[in-house]
Amino acid sequence: MASNESCIEDVLFCGSVRFHYENEDSQILYSNKERFYAGIPNHSYNYGAYHPAIFVGQNVYKTVGDFDENFKIEADTDFIYRCFKAGKKFVFTDEVLSNMADGGASNKIDFTKYYKEKKYFIKKNNIHGMEAFLTMAKFIVRITIKKCIPNNFIKIIRSLRK
Repeated sequence: MASNESCIEDVLFCGSVRFHYENEDSQILYSNKERFYAGIPNHSYNYGAYHPAIFVGQNVYKTVGDFDENFKIEADTDFIYRCFKAGKKFVFTDEVLSNMADGGASNKIDFTKYYKEKKYFIKKNNIHGMEAFLTMAKFIVRITIKKCIPNNFIKIIRSLRK
């Protein structure tokens, strides 16, 4: 195998997503390297990298493992976190690599199930002390806001990210 192939197989390619709202509007959610790496210390393990537009080389799965099927909502966060912790390289592009429709699993929030998943994520990944507290606190604030803010305001907030 050529060295370029080996290198490519160890990379996560993060593109942008065309997000389709239930009211038929759409918006591009741009991947963002700076936001991704700035989010890590703030316990935001997948901001700036949208899971529907991440393409993963084969060696990443070999070294980090597959998605954990115990998760119904947090599998992408867990996988991205494990990749980051394993020192995998993330490459970002503004190109739209996928489409995503509103109404996914995280939009149909059952707080109790989501809370249990977040607790499992923390335990599984050996997150302790202040990091565990901040991870859970950020999750609770995010879910509370998501339940209270109408979609049209969420769309405005997303448009400010780039």
